[in-house]
Amino acid sequence: MKDFLDYKEKHIAKSYDNLEDLDVGYNSLENAFTDEKHFNAMKKISPLEKEVLYFYEIKMLDTGEIARITKKKKCEIPKLWKSAIKHFKENLENERR
Repeated sequence: MKDFLDYKEKHIAKSYDNLEDLDVGYNSLENAFTDEKHFNAMKKISPLEKEVLYFYEIKMLDTGEIARITKKKKCEIPKLWKSAIKHFKENLENERR
């Protein structure tokens, strides 16, 4: 999880003055990444996991708001976020091979 957050802080935030200016949506979160490995790693994450990451990391919504939007239980949102981070890291490792 720390890898994604560190990358977000170092690369995404520095590339844009305001995260709101990113030309991404929950279906295209990979567009936030400028290098191919990170782009491909994010592209392989499930649409639901990308949606949760987008609303949590980019739109900075709380779990209740995300649950309402995704029609999931509030207790499922942190699990989906952790799963998205895990899959991103696994995909990134596979891209590095």
